[in-house]
Amino acid sequence: MGKSTLWALGGVLLFYAALKSQQSSLEIQNKEFELQREELKEARKISSEQSMTMKQQRFENTFFHLLQSHKENLEALKLKSNNDNITGRFALENLLTNFKGTYLSGNKPKDAHSVANDFISFCNLHDHVLNTYSNNVFRTLQMIDSLDGENKDLYINLYIAQLSHLEKEILFYKGLHGGEKNILKPLLEKFHALKLLDNNKLLNPDYWKLYNPSAFSN
Repeated sequence: MGKSTLWALGGVLLFYAALKSQQSSLEIQNKEFELQREELKEARKISSEQSMTMKQQRFENTFFHLLQSHKENLEALKLKSNNDNITGRFALENLLTNFKGTYLSGNKPKDAHSVANDFISFCNLHDHVLNTYSNNVFRTLQMIDSLDGENKDLYINLYIAQLSHLEKEILFYKGLHGGEKNILKPLLEKFHALKLLDNNKLLNPDYWKLYNPSAFSN
């Protein structure tokens, strides 16, 4: 075998060795890239989970703050009757009783929307006693409505459980006020917020037909 042949063979062997080395390096790089991609995927997953956890924590903090506000707003209600200051649930009860007495003693039309408008006007005569309370109810229902996931039912049930029969009757009339422009009524219907309300306590039991049946049962 001549020198030229040996040199040629040596060149081929060197080329083959370099090719194998390059191939091995590429395989190592591919494995490193794959590991980096998996690490990045896992990091994104952890970041997403942490973000969802933080979002859930923020929601729960706001939700329980609104629950506390609901209780405080209810306790802060004040109504003057016969020179006496009535507070809390007693104020709501007195307000509703006085309204029913005023309505039933007059010659008011029996249209439920007129009743609702009269009710709000009656409340406004008492320093807008229901505004802060009803606004808090709306904000709470609206916030729960914006929540995604299976926990929505849990939170709505927790909130509705806070409402007494008296409050539901008040919200019933409040929900009829303003007709189609009312933003509270659709939420009361969607979340069955008036369930267990005794329609016989209404001025007219037929008034509840102005609500979707979903408001009263789920």
